[in-house]
Amino acid sequence: MENIVKTSPETVKLQFELHGLSIREWAQAQGFSERLVYAVLSGKSKGMRGESFRIAVALGLRHEPRIEDAPTFVKDALLQRAELTQHNHREVPMT
Repeated sequence: MENIVKTSPETVKLQFELHGLSIREWAQAQGFSERLVYAVLSGKSKGMRGESFRIAVALGLRHEPRIEDAPTFVKDALLQRAELTQHNHREVPMT
């Protein structure tokens, strides 16, 4: 298994502070729920599934396992989720 370095919520908060970035600004820039970002950073949400998992990965609190290592039933669901996400984020031409 590869060497995985994770950061702590305290380190993440310190980095935001050092760079003058609020958690709210980061959440909005990343398209995440501000409430859920705060929950992940406070430990109220463990970041195990769904959006909280994606937040924890984006913050460096959890690592994202390689899809190649996942069993087929997990790969299929992840690929389907990725396709749905791409479909929902396509730009709609303005008229």
